[in-house]
Amino acid sequence: MTQKSRGFWSEDDLHGAVTLLGFGENRPLGISFDSDVDGDFLIGAFRNAWAEIDARTANDSMFFEKRDTERRDLKEALVIASQRLGINTIVERANQEIDFKSMTTSDAYGVFDATKEVDDDTLIVVYEMRVGVS
Repeated sequence: MTQKSRGFWSEDDLHGAVTLLGFGENRPLGISFDSDVDGDFLIGAFRNAWAEIDARTANDSMFFEKRDTERRDLKEALVIASQRLGINTIVERANQEIDFKSMTTSDAYGVFDATKEVDDDTLIVVYEMRVGVS
């Protein structure tokens, strides 16, 4: 079993992860990653980086393969950064965010016990009923 598979990351792993998430003086967030970063900010950085991947790869001829590779790396980056902060609630939120981003279209329909054949209006009504119950 490797150190990575047990959640032990090198400084190089951490540096690469926070760079992917946009941390660093010359990166999109413009700030360094340190223990002052809170969970909401970290999740926001992940979401922004995810959206950037989608925008950057939208017109790429190798769209799916490149996008999926970058998304996988970004998910791992979120795990590394959240574990480095060492706060269990942040790690849990990071894992929930990754699970949400990993949902397929079929999974999404399954949440509502629907199939792809259900028309949009019916699906919206089911969604509104479920949200109203929550």
